[in-house]
Amino acid sequence: MKTLLVSLRPDENLNVSLDAAVLIARQHGSHIIGYMPIPGPLLIPSATPLTMVPFDDSMRRHFRDQVPRVRTEFEQKMTAEGISFEFRTDERPGINLCPGIVSQGRSCDLIILQMSLFDGKISADSAEDVADIVLACGRPVLAIPPNSSRPLSFDRVTVAWNASRESARAAFDSVPLLTHKSEVELVWINPHDSRAGDVDLAGADLATVLARHGITITDTPIESDLKAGPALVERAVRHGSDLMVIGAYGHSRLRERILGGATDHILRHPPCALLLSN
Repeated sequence: MKTLLVSLRPDENLNVSLDAAVLIARQHGSHIIGYMPIPGPLLIPSATPLTMVPFDDSMRRHFRDQVPRVRTEFEQKMTAEGISFEFRTDERPGINLCPGIVSQGRSCDLIILQMSLFDGKISADSAEDVADIVLACGRPVLAIPPNSSRPLSFDRVTVAWNASRESARAAFDSVPLLTHKSEVELVWINPHDSRAGDVDLAGADLATVLARHGITITDTPIESDLKAGPALVERAVRHGSDLMVIGAYGHSRLRERILGGATDHILRHPPCALLLSN
């Protein structure tokens, strides 16, 4: 992972996402791109058909005013850590910042995002933004909840597995982050309810392949009365996981209405940092 994109917002604790980027950059000698998109004005329909006019420009002005501070914090931290870096910013045509992150992130090895809170929980908008970026960018996304009680590491990892294309992509995208010190648990909830074929072998096969990368891994099929999302969150908490790896499936066009149920639940109730791939 030689090129990392870190999304920067002025209303978040920048150290949450920057510390994660530094951790990975130290392992891989990575170049870190700090990207701060600036939202456009809020638009409303005008009297002219198919025409929108600016209504509220306060968010754009706030972001513009904060660019120097965010850039300084980012550059000072990167310089102090001795890491190769660059800072980017641009102005988006609307208030949705996801297309800018997707565009910048497609040419990077990993996108790092910090999730946002509302009343002490991950906000619905933040969960949906992460989902949209994962489903659109074609790159793995590391999403970090700011209220995690554990500093980010890759020592204890839960890999959610169900033999789907998405879970396979996520599992192999996680390999560069894992080391011989990582304790990885491959978890399949209710495998015998799946249509994936020989479920007795599928998890074991993947565990064998990942072990060839020098990763200590345990294959753990679990029968549960819970749905996959809550069961995976419960298992990650019990395992003391620092990272959960999950394949996201669905279509960003309609967001959570056709986003996988387990993915949606985990995004809204993350037990730790999440690595998501599609």
